[in-house]
Amino acid sequence: MPKKRLTFYYLLIFLINFIPLTIGLNYIEKGPVAHDEYSYNLMAETFLAGRICNPLPAKGEIKHYENFNLVFDQCYGSRYFPLQGAILAIGKSLFNEPLIGNVLVKSITSMLAFWVLSLTFSLPWALFGTFFFSLNLRFVTSWDYTYWGSSRNVLIGFLMLGAFLKIIQSIKARSDSSVREINYSHFLLFGLAGALFLVSRPYEGTFFSLPLLLYLATKLKSFVLREKIKLFFSLGLLPILTLAFLGYYNHKVTGNALSSPYFKYSKKFGSTPFIFLEPKQKSTRYSNQQFRSYFVG
Repeated sequence: MPKKRLTFYYLLIFLINFIPLTIGLNYIEKGPVAHDEYSYNLMAETFLAGRICNPLPAKGEIKHYENFNLVFDQCYGSRYFPLQGAILAIGKSLFNEPLIGNVLVKSITSMLAFWVLSLTFSLPWALFGTFFFSLNLRFVTSWDYTYWGSSRNVLIGFLMLGAFLKIIQSIKARSDSSVREINYSHFLLFGLAGALFLVSRPYEGTFFSLPLLLYLATKLKSFVLREKIKLFFSLGLLPILTLAFLGYYNHKVTGNALSSPYFKYSKKFGSTPFIFLEPKQKSTRYSNQQFRSYFVG
């Protein structure tokens, strides 16, 4: 397919998602509603202020700032992983509307859906599938009109799946011809998807990416050692850098590079084990009745 025609399809898919969703923002009540949304909004505002976390209030005033899904030990901030806060911050900084960040993500997600479908189906079916996917996202769910967002992890999944399919295609082409070069950019894209999972949904991302990685490992057996080193470097570069960033982020928010705000909050207030293999947590002393009612009932 001509490159200009393909570019036209990507641009069209972006616009038929972005324009109606942006117009729809004028007909909804904006602003956070649930306590999760307030936590995401605090994160976005914190990033826009040039900080990772906020200074703690005076010791005698901390009880007035306590709220759900916030950490307030090392500093005052959100418990969640930073990607959604960054998305909202981008929307606020570029368009003065945080939810535009979600609209951008959803529009790019539809573009990636077309990319993945076009790798496995003919053009008409890929366009039909993308249209159905976009229609479903726009009219069935309204989560992207909230501060939660809903498309970022779908975007990451499509990015990883598309990169995986391109890698498999290049390995097959290599075995079927005399061409020995491998496109390392596809491995970098796969690694980028893994890095984005780390700052959004690391546990679910691990379960999604592990089978793909294991399959790739079986396909790379015939490669010489030097090639394997280059490929694994391309694959692991961005996730390793992201892990280093998360260590710094965790250190600033929780005081421990190996303890995320999400994990620390769950261990502090949760009444059930964070992971199903963990022993039952000890009884927690809550500072107010609202916390006890929410976590214990």
